[in-house]
Amino acid sequence: MANCKYCGKGAGLFKDVHPECEQRHEHEEAERLAREIQAIGKAEEIKAILISSPSESSEEIISSLDRATGGDSDLIRRSVVEWFRYLISDAVLDDASQSRVEALAPAILDRYHINGADLPDNLWGKFVRICACGDIDRGVLPARVKVAGNLPFNTETGEIVVWVFPGVEYLEFKTVRSSTRSYGGVSVRVLPGMYAHLGQSAPMNVSEGYVLVDTGLLALTDRAILFGGSHKALRIKYRDIVSFTRYDYGFAVCKGNQTATSQAFEVKDDLPGFPFVLVQGLAKLKSKN
Repeated sequence: MANCKYCGKGAGLFKDVHPECEQRHEHEEAERLAREIQAIGKAEEIKAILISSPSESSEEIISSLDRATGGDSDLIRRSVVEWFRYLISDAVLDDASQSRVEALAPAILDRYHINGADLPDNLWGKFVRICACGDIDRGVLPARVKVAGNLPFNTETGEIVVWVFPGVEYLEFKTVRSSTRSYGGVSVRVLPGMYAHLGQSAPMNVSEGYVLVDTGLLALTDRAILFGGSHKALRIKYRDIVSFTRYDYGFAVCKGNQTATSQAFEVKDDLPGFPFVLVQGLAKLKSKN
């Protein structure tokens, strides 16, 4: 005799559930689903308040949120999360919108005692990145990162560290040539231990691609790309770069001298494309100064 999978008591011969337990479970599940749908709808209504109130102050919007949520902390958190998701997916903030959102976001987090670092999927970090991209678009040097401790770089006087990425892979584009050392003819012994190979050698194999060189810390400043690894250190000035190549998780640069090879940085950032947008934007800002 099996036990009921809901209450754990004996369910009878060839049975694993009591009919009344199953009915109770179905009823509770239906109620839970209804509450979930209601909460999602309510969260969308509250998100609309955050999106469609461009002329209201942060205090007025928070008052509207208080009335709409009735102080329900779970509903408030759900709504704030959905609002941040919208901001990141939209990723288009003009001057007025960004100024408003940047004032509103910390005010809401503070009012409802929400720690930005605790938001799921690093939403706060992605939001800060979106704002940094907005700074670049407006020709403003981003000031979004506070560096704690000493960095392993010798920066120039007055040089500003804009962003730091840990655990970055540095790669160089290389051409590798190899041969099997085989010959199409015959080998003739001319001296003990010495042979003459008659005929042509086999074709040489050539392969090209990025080769991992080191892993370390990448810093983007207002003047240059800085990299420090366990056995490789780099300083690439923006003015020396002639081309940028974008990758979802990183970027590559090529300098203007004749012997230059492409140098790539694989950055596992939470916002794909952000490292490229930032480094290219900083280079453009530098060229204007």
